[in-house]
Amino acid sequence: MDFYLEWGSDLVLTPTGSLQTAVGWDQARERIIRRFLTNRATTLPDGSTTPPDYIFSPGYGEGAGALVDQNPDDAFVADLTRRMRQAVLSDASVDPGSVPQITVTQPTGDTYEVFVDCTLSNGQPGQVSITLG
Repeated sequence: MDFYLEWGSDLVLTPTGSLQTAVGWDQARERIIRRFLTNRATTLPDGSTTPPDYIFSPGYGEGAGALVDQNPDDAFVADLTRRMRQAVLSDASVDPGSVPQITVTQPTGDTYEVFVDCTLSNGQPGQVSITLG
């Protein structure tokens, strides 16, 4: 059971005041965003390794945090898109045979918005959006 937690918000309550659980696409969307933002262990040029965010699964995550303070050029947008595409395709609820459509916009100089349209395994559409800044 996963509690319903919107990105940048707080836990969602039911009308009776108990914690709401995420199901279906909401649960998958939360997993995709978590995978996108989580840092995996990375080997540095000197041979040392950065600590992973999930110590019991050091290979989990796409490490969008590694893009902080990077030059926002075409290579940055390509890397951001690649990381999000991998996060989406790694989720079991997404159709592995379809390519997610990812759009990255920069509404302000230090903010990026990532929009994803994908096809779920059941054939229905799924959408993810996240603002980074």
